Amino acid sequence: MNDVLNANLVNDVLNVIKWCYDPVDSSKGTHVYPYSPYLWAYDVNDFIAVKNGTKNPWDISPYYHGALSLPFDTGANELNGAAYDPATQRIYVAQKCADGNCLPIIHVFKANVAGGGGTTLPAAPTRLRIR
Repeated sequence: MNDVLNANLVNDVLNVIKWCYDPVDSSKGTHVYPYSPYLWAYDVNDFIAVKNGTKNPWDISPYYHGALSLPFDTGANELNGAAYDPATQRIYVAQKCADGNCLPIIHVFKANVAGGGGTTLPAAPTRLRIR
């Protein structure tokens, strides 16, 4: 692919499709190359308040968001999901197709949360380490 062609018209019948530089995905649709995994962390109590009708859905916002740095850059950098284990204070992140055979790789992060395992939600994790 050639980034010089970015935003130029593609030779199609109506001459309305613009070429989008994306060396990872040549399909039509939305593109935001270069791709980076991104983390959005919400307080589950906000979702419960929305369910119970005590909060509007548009009033909740994440308590943390930011790019997630992982050791394997697949180009697409797609994530399958994530989970938090309050008993061990670990965050598990599944990265899609990161092994060369399109199997997920599970990254484990240790969250430094005081008083883990309680009923209060932890603050945004800090000092995450890859193990």
